[in-house]
Amino acid sequence: PRRLDGKGFLSTAEILKSGQVVRVLVSTNTTIGVVATNALLNKTQATKVAQMAHDGLARVIRPVHTMFDGDVIFVLSVGKENRKPADVTTVGTVAAEVIAQAVIRGITQTEGLQGIPAAKEVIGDILRMSN
Repeated sequence: PRRLDGKGFLSTAEILKSGQVVRVLVSTNTTIGVVATNALLNKTQATKVAQMAHDGLARVIRPVHTMFDGDVIFVLSVGKENRKPADVTTVGTVAAEVIAQAVIRGITQTEGLQGIPAAKEVIGDILRMSN
């Protein structure tokens, strides 16, 4: 959430730790992702890859998976049945890395909206102030 003075942002984790759940936290903070792979995965394996892919969210969003969130990652396998079965641990590990990269890319490539600055605008301000 933004600071009341409009200069920067509050730490969601710090607000939660203080015990003062601010009304602004009780809003929609949903992150949705899709992992599509040509690895041959059955339903159980795809579920495990989705679970592992959530690690990517945890690497770059803090806090994640709170009671205010609706975070979800879907996994689809388009692998042909005649393919050799994939190593689920490898696919899940790569999925977590790619999800983390996608979130960072989304943050750094977006534009501000309705007076709320984008990360690149805030970072740009910080870099200009340090020179």
